[in-house]
Amino acid sequence: MRLSELDCEEVFRRMVFNTWANNTDDHYINFSFIMDEQGR
Repeated sequence: MRLSELDCEEVFRRMVFNTWANNTDDHYINFSFIMDEQGR
């Protein structure tokens, strides 16, 4: 799966915030991606 530049920026912002906020519960199980029938 490839992310758009905007999606990559959003993931990066969340990582920075989680580090700053000392959020240690931000593992992969807590994230999801929504896709349409074409896989986008």
